[in-house]
Amino acid sequence: MEHRLYGKKSEKIKDEGPGLFNEVEVESAKDLQVTEKETITYQRAKKGQGGRRSLPANLQRIDIIHDLSPEEKICPCSAEMERIGEEVSEKLRYTPAKFEVERHIRLKYACKTCEGVESEGIQPAVKIAPMPENILPKTIATVSLFTIIIINKFCDGLPFYRQEKIFMRYDIPLTRSMMARWAVMVYEKMEMLFECMREELLESHFIGIDETRVQVLKEEGKKAESDSFMWVFRGVKKDKSVTLIYLYDKSRSGIVPDEYLSDYKGGIQTDGYGGYNRLAKNPEIIRYGCWAHARRKLIEAEKSGTTSDILNELLNLIKSLYLIEDNLREKKALPCRIEYVRLHESLPVLSRIKKILSENQSRILPKSKLGDAVNYILNEWTNLERYISDGFIPIDNNLVENAIRPFVIGRKNWLFYDTPEGAYAGAAYYSLIESLKANGIEPESGLKYIFENIPSCKIKEDFKKLLPKNIDRATVKPYHLPRSPCGYKLIPCIGSLLLNHKKGCPVWGQPLI
Repeated sequence: MEHRLYGKKSEKIKDEGPGLFNEVEVESAKDLQVTEKETITYQRAKKGQGGRRSLPANLQRIDIIHDLSPEEKICPCSAEMERIGEEVSEKLRYTPAKFEVERHIRLKYACKTCEGVESEGIQPAVKIAPMPENILPKTIATVSLFTIIIINKFCDGLPFYRQEKIFMRYDIPLTRSMMARWAVMVYEKMEMLFECMREELLESHFIGIDETRVQVLKEEGKKAESDSFMWVFRGVKKDKSVTLIYLYDKSRSGIVPDEYLSDYKGGIQTDGYGGYNRLAKNPEIIRYGCWAHARRKLIEAEKSGTTSDILNELLNLIKSLYLIEDNLREKKALPCRIEYVRLHESLPVLSRIKKILSENQSRILPKSKLGDAVNYILNEWTNLERYISDGFIPIDNNLVENAIRPFVIGRKNWLFYDTPEGAYAGAAYYSLIESLKANGIEPESGLKYIFENIPSCKIKEDFKKLLPKNIDRATVKPYHLPRSPCGYKLIPCIGSLLLNHKKGCPVWGQPLI
């Protein structure tokens, strides 16, 4: 309990001594440090040149000139001083949000000669310029206003009721019920787009899946305080494109992913939750395990006060698996090289872990934290070791957990959904925002582009053009993915490499199988 309240949340394994298999090398290196001397040279920046980063060049510059008074420009020798240069320092200024009112003035025309009598029944007597298409017609909202409302809530975790208070400070009459109604209205107009996103997901090479709790007050057949669930699917195609879909359902049953991915053929990566067993029974689906969850079980045992040589050895072995992945990532290894290294370096470590678990399972209390961890890993072993055979599959499912994090942060702020309709709409907006970010598009810029073009979409092909991977990058701002805690920036996928899968690796000249 003390650790939960005050301890570190990180699951990183501390490096408290020499590695399990390189003790001789480490000790000999210490000796070399005493006997050998090495000359090291380096460059050091001058004082005052480091630390502060320059402000973005695209920001508008407002020059404020600071000059001496005429009296100060006179030298003590009575001569007037001449300007020889200038010093420039930049400071960042904030201008509060600016609201403007668009007045759409539609001009009317009529024929004063016939007054519409002769043309009656053929064309109207009065003609008026049409209004441009808008995703929220007959409302006071523009695309820019609606975009920032959605970004505030689903990207920055700012609930509608807090936004309502912000608007009140500017004397803008926008209520939370009005904003919620707009969100549902726009969601209903984008159902075809989300169907296209589902089709993209089903074409993925592999899909990471996870779920988290959410509360919906007015769910039919359930108490207000009961839990519903938000499922998250993260699909990665061989062309590097990523599709993230949030799916609301009142149940945590395995029927939910099974039905949603009914036409899927490929790999799935999950934790050990039994609800995924139903989906894994499909012969067209390969299930991969998550080593982060396996490690978490062991760390929980360590945090509970368990002291064991077996526990320490298992944690060190898992750490060595991650070090191999870190090295591959730093070298930007291609999938074929990843498979080769995993086969020759990771497989022996996996064999050692399996041997330790099998030999000591009967000696560990099954109801203890360590016993629970050992049983979990052994039950999931086939799925856990399968990742070494595919260089596209990461060692863990952390990227999906990272995708859940924005939803969890938002949930801490808005706490619950009032109706299932709001939960469905919320899932859709999270899907769009996180898919835009995963594909390198700044979410506010990408959402505005989608909202501007949705009204003109008539057929399915029009909606496909608005998929995050198909949006013209010249029309939106780029988004730079932050490096996740597990180290992955993007899944290393090289589509062209797979074309030569049967021919052998074009880089290493070795067969992939």
